[in-house]
Amino acid sequence: MSEINVELGRNSTDTISLDAAESGTYAAINTASPSYPSDARPASMSEWYSYDHSASSSGFFNVINSGQSTSALACGLTGPDDLTLYHGTSGAFECPLIGRTVYTDSAQTTPFNGQSLYWYSPSCGNSYLITSSGYIEGVFTCVQSGNISIDAAASPEEACPLERPNLVYKSGSSQAPLAGDTIWNDSNLASQYQPTAGFNQWYSYQPSGSSTVYSVFLIDSSGTTSVDSVSTC
Repeated sequence: MSEINVELGRNSTDTISLDAAESGTYAAINTASPSYPSDARPASMSEWYSYDHSASSSGFFNVINSGQSTSALACGLTGPDDLTLYHGTSGAFECPLIGRTVYTDSAQTTPFNGQSLYWYSPSCGNSYLITSSGYIEGVFTCVQSGNISIDAAASPEEACPLERPNLVYKSGSSQAPLAGDTIWNDSNLASQYQPTAGFNQWYSYQPSGSSTVYSVFLIDSSGTTSVDSVSTC
């Protein structure tokens, strides 16, 4: 029992009840530990054998389960980001930085074999160059911003001069819009942009920091606003 006291940050000689310890009376049970005692009764000494009161919970993020040879190819992917990778100790969703090692398990015992390919995380808006040992060698933005018109036109020529008051974000690493890019309200690419004048029309679009204006033809692609065609003004 003295060892349990010490693990919980108490004096080894303090009076202790096993039931009270498992109920978190002396200190909250750290569920980030790979093994921890439950509050079920009867309480048992064996529940404490592998308990680590100072264990940290992994941070995590998600990528599309398809590595690509370039960042541009990775950023162009669509689909569910259903591969969860773990890193750090935040215990919450966290986009990793360059130099971090990522793992396939929350205990961080199995490094992710990234095959030195680029892996796209739509929720982070980045592609990640990950080595075979799970080391992140590079982080590349897949999100570009620009302003788009509220009004629409029947042709790209008519769309060019339209005013562009709405700030939007698009997928892909290219500043210029490309066919297949998706348009969003936020930089996390989580909130679908709904064109004010509807789909299947031409809109005026200007990338942030660029003097070039484009006409983009927007369509609804399975619930995602996508660029179908592009014309330079």
